[in-house]
Amino acid sequence: MAIINQNLNILCWNATGIMSSSTYLCDILNRKAIDICGISEHWLYEKDLNFLNEIDNNYRSHAVSDAALHFPGRRRVGKGGVAILWHKRHDQNIAPVYLDEDRIIGIKYTCNSDCAYYFFQIYLPCSNHSITVYIEYIDRLRNILYLYSQRGIVVLLGDMNANLMPDSSKGNYSGRSLYLSNFLQENNMTSLNTLEFCTGAKSSFVSYDNSCESLIDHILFPLDKLYYVRDCEICDDACLNVSRHRPIYCRIRTPTYQKWSESIAIEPDSNINWRKANVDSISEYRQCLSNNELLQGFENNEINTMNDVDHAYVTLVTDVKNAAAQCFPKKG
Repeated sequence: MAIINQNLNILCWNATGIMSSSTYLCDILNRKAIDICGISEHWLYEKDLNFLNEIDNNYRSHAVSDAALHFPGRRRVGKGGVAILWHKRHDQNIAPVYLDEDRIIGIKYTCNSDCAYYFFQIYLPCSNHSITVYIEYIDRLRNILYLYSQRGIVVLLGDMNANLMPDSSKGNYSGRSLYLSNFLQENNMTSLNTLEFCTGAKSSFVSYDNSCESLIDHILFPLDKLYYVRDCEICDDACLNVSRHRPIYCRIRTPTYQKWSESIAIEPDSNINWRKANVDSISEYRQCLSNNELLQGFENNEINTMNDVDHAYVTLVTDVKNAAAQCFPKKG
């Protein structure tokens, strides 16, 4: 058997009411060729959750409404709610994870018999709730990690309502940000959209009057599995986006098996014109490799199984070749 790495395009976004945001969601699902999309604050009542399946006929959903909507009241629009959408081509790989939660929802993505991802979309309590309530949900995330990290790679997506954009005047975190930061350190995780290789906008939330920006939406990923991540982006605002939040996008590798007897497409070795490589291009190449966080992270990665060896090999070769293609002249 050969291990073939494929890519998964992941998106998480606080839609702030999916009824008014569906046009933008449909657009970005197709523009980014999204495989799995986590949604916070869809604002749908339980009887209206099927609307998520109608945004784009190519996607299915697993969703839950805010528990407060189960009780009668004067509120005529929804609130809260989380959901995960996936492209139908992944139906055979995906199984919903059922939790007794209205702020956390999950799916299992089976890559092969030895590897699975667990994606959890999260909407943590905002400042309207006490810090005690926030800490309770951080503890729930700890329980989820303890339970599912033994079965696969756990990825936490969503609106964490904790700003991980450091205050330049203090240089550290406080309040909710401190609890989330400590949670990440304790569980050897990081927010992909806080790392240097993340492109696009610097903040994920912008107030309607543009007076406040923060980084409260995150894709949280295990540090020792960071070599699975190919890139990350905070998507810039578009005219169709009526939410105050920007989507967070990332692309990750997912291994699948293929028999050796099956035909495997091999790309040409290189189209680099090595004869025209000069001192400047070589210096640029070295700088590009030294700045590559994925390659730097290999020193701390745990490589315990044959799958880990194969993933490490593919990552090293791919990133080194990409750096060469970026820095050296091409053949005619």
